[in-house]
Parts: sequence; structure tokens; C-alpha cells
Amino acid sequence: MPVPSRPVAAAQDVRYWNLQRALARLQVVPFLRGAGVEVTGRMVLDLGCGEGGVAAELALAGARAVGVDRDAGRIAAGRGLAAAAGIELDLRVDDARREGGSEDRYDLAILRDLLEHVPEPRRVLRATADRLVPGGRLVISFPPFYSPFGLHQQLLTGQPLRWIPCLSLLPRTWIERALRPGPFAADIRELLHCRLSIARFENAVRAEGFRIVTRRGYLVRPSHALRFGLPVIPCSPLLRIPLARELAISGVIYLLRASPPEAGPPAPLRSMR
Repeated sequence: MPVPSRPVAAAQDVRYWNLQRALARLQVVPFLRGAGVEVTGRMVLDLGCGEGGVAAELALAGARAVGVDRDAGRIAAGRGLAAAAGIELDLRVDDARREGGSEDRYDLAILRDLLEHVPEPRRVLRATADRLVPGGRLVISFPPFYSPFGLHQQLLTGQPLRWIPCLSLLPRTWIERALRPGPFAADIRELLHCRLSIARFENAVRAEGFRIVTRRGYLVRPSHALRFGLPVIPCSPLLRIPLARELAISGVIYLLRASPPEAGPPAPLRSMR
């Protein structure tokens, strides 16, 4: 079921739309091109698209882009913004976790900063696989739970918790008591419950029959660079070090490929520098 549409100011809609488009230009599109994935003429699905800015940039790159989100208000805002920009974009109210509900099949799906908000990542991966053509590809990005800002605490304007790096290493009960009501407080509680680490993610990916084609890690991830005027700092070699990657990497992006059950062993892992 769609979540109730939330009242947002037009300025906020535009801000998120522009941020999503900038992230697509800075990270998603170059990542796909670097991995040799062509989107021109392909059916591409952006799951949890918000206002649809990433889908809009993929449409401009030649994809037949569809964006879905549970929030009807954000979808409505995105439709208006896409129309005003002259971008042909198909935005729909739908739930990324819903299995078996779509007759459409896509060459590529994108889950940008969504999977860390769901308690059952395997369920979302399974539902996404149902929407892909055989051998289809999936791009997933997220901030690891134990990273310095894996709880998104930097968004807690006016709260002391905003200034505590590696907050997720502290006891959950203490964080919940210290967390004040306000914007993003519900998101923090959601992340505390889901606790998506890199190890948990990769285990879920393999359990659902996806191959990891390539991956990239960042000390400063693109969304932080855009929000706070910082340089993007990649650090993909750290992905090979189990504990260090969980604590130091602020964001990851993966390219996965759907594999049939009878497929052979996964290809050797390649990290993009």
C-alpha cells in the first residue's frame, strides 16, 4: 500500500529533485559507463525514486526510465518537475518490496540509498529479481551501518547527536533515549532496526542468486560531497578488508547481475578504483 502523501514545500521538492539529478550525473551514470553498461534504449527501473531525479537523468541518457515510490506526494511532485523540464518520464506509486506485482521486465534496476531502510534486504532483492529480464543488472548504493555517518545523523538539525561520528557503535537504547522528535528521527530508528552492514548485504546478494560484477567504496561518498561541499574520496581497496570497510567506508555502490539457479560459480570480483 502507498504511504500517505506528506506535505512538502515546493522548494523542498525542487531541492531533492536537483540533488537526485546531481547524484546521477556524479555517481550513477559514470559508474554504469565505467562498468560497460549501456542504458540507451534499455528499460530502466528506479526503485524508491523519490521525486525521480535519478530516473530523469537516465532518461536523458537515452533509457526508457520508470521510477516508483510509495510516497504519492513525491511522485506527484516529480511528475510536475519532469514535465516542467521537458523530460519524458514514467513515475508510478508502487512499493519496491512488493513481489510478483509487475508484468514489466527491466534490463536494469536501481536501488539508491533504499536497502538500508528495510529490515529484510533479501525480500527486496527477490522482488527486484522478479522485475528483471534474465541476466538483468541491478545497481545498489547505501551507507554501511557502522560507518561514521551510517545512521544519517548529519541530517538531525539542532540535535546534539548530529555531531557524533560512528554513532551506530553506541548502545541502541542510549541512542533512542537521546534522539529527540523531529524530521528524520523516524529514519534513524528505522536504520537502527535494519543495521545493514557490507557483510550482511553481500551475504544477502549471494543468497538471492545475484553475482557481484563490480563495486566501489568511498571515504567521502558523492551525496556527502554534494550536501557539504566536500571532495569525493574513493577507497575501493578497503572493501577487501572486513573490519576496516565497515568502519571507514561512508558509502558503497555495487553492480549486480541476476543469475539463473543453474549458473556456474561467480566471476572474480572486480573493484573500480
